[in-house]
Amino acid sequence: MKIKLSFGEYDCTLTKHQYENGRVALCLNETDTGEPFCVASVNIPEFNLRSNQVLIKNWSENEGVLESLVEARVIEDTGEQVNAGFVYANLCYLLPEEWWAR
Repeated sequence: MKIKLSFGEYDCTLTKHQYENGRVALCLNETDTGEPFCVASVNIPEFNLRSNQVLIKNWSENEGVLESLVEARVIEDTGEQVNAGFVYANLCYLLPEEWWAR
């Protein structure tokens, strides 16, 4: 499923994929060109996630993606963070796709 959302000053299309271990991967592409823009999620296999949870990369060039995904009703931020090395990923609930903004 693809939806459109704004990330900073960019118009993006969000696509949902899966990592090799079956977890949800959220990717943003530039709407006009279709070129990959960023991967919004991160896969930390040693962290136990429920099937309706996803870890969001909201640091460095991804700063602000958490807010964009919340605004688009794709995720709900739990307020919890998971150690991802030198940074922390945001633990979020993946909302049902029928709630996602169009």
